[in-house]
Amino acid sequence: LAERATALRDSIDGYASALERVRAAARPTERAPDPWSPGGVDDWRGLVRRWLDGWSRQRGWTRWAAARAKALEVGLAEVVELVETGAAEPGALRARFERRLAEDLDVRLNCPVQRIERGNDTVWITSPEGREQFDWVVCAMPLDEFTPLVETPTEAEGFVNRSVQWQGYSTALIASDNWFEDWHVEGYSDTVVPGARLGRLVGARRETYEADLGGHLYVTGQLSRGLTNDELREIAVAELEAKGVNVTNFVLQKSWKYFAQYSMEAVRNGLLGVMRNMQGEQNTWYTGSTFSFEAVSHISNFNVRLAKQMVAKSTSMPASRQQPQ
Repeated sequence: LAERATALRDSIDGYASALERVRAAARPTERAPDPWSPGGVDDWRGLVRRWLDGWSRQRGWTRWAAARAKALEVGLAEVVELVETGAAEPGALRARFERRLAEDLDVRLNCPVQRIERGNDTVWITSPEGREQFDWVVCAMPLDEFTPLVETPTEAEGFVNRSVQWQGYSTALIASDNWFEDWHVEGYSDTVVPGARLGRLVGARRETYEADLGGHLYVTGQLSRGLTNDELREIAVAELEAKGVNVTNFVLQKSWKYFAQYSMEAVRNGLLGVMRNMQGEQNTWYTGSTFSFEAVSHISNFNVRLAKQMVAKSTSMPASRQQPQ
């Protein structure tokens, strides 16, 4: 159980900063409970509730934001309980947390946005389901893929697009019957030394065991700019074989846009100020790795600050518009 708890705790690293803030919210005379110890979940649930109640009162949250906080409270408590009992694998924990957080939201999958029209105080979104009106639009995709959907891109959006060059990253799901099993993650420093071949493995994360897929499953990462999937696969398999790893199945592979690099001249010309000041313009908010560094901690911290801006903007809106759509 201790080994499982350690693996599960590592797997929810995206929520680590939130958990630490809850811990820090304990009063100086109150010992923060340890959620990993037997019986700790009830104390933890109470601490989360007190922290969220106090935070919502201090921030003057509107009703919709308080509802999100309630969902977060229940979701965190469930994560802790599942870890404590060893009832779920790491991937299931993350999925369950996200489903609970979004259960009363209008989430639509396989519904591509076709057109975005922005007015003075409203946004119109066109999709296969029709044309619908909203208060805001949040761009969480690469900006150069967002602006072709927009009826009239702003000058700031054009400047940012011209200032960013994307690199590449490839992830693969690989099965093996003799790779590492006693720890959760491996990283390879020889990948990033000067002169290292592009496409070498950056690291690997052990996920679970699936006999039908060939054994233990691992997610690997490779810097992939300019390389095809076939080339990346060949490099990965050759490198693993050199390490003595038997690849029983190369299950899945996907390449992504990764690491938006800013033009040095654009930075000199005020790029970072433009990116900060364009938030909220034309009823549009921007997040994702175009606007924050790729590391999970940086993106999470950026989104916390952005959420505060959005809440502040919401509370300054007329009463009739204080429940954003």
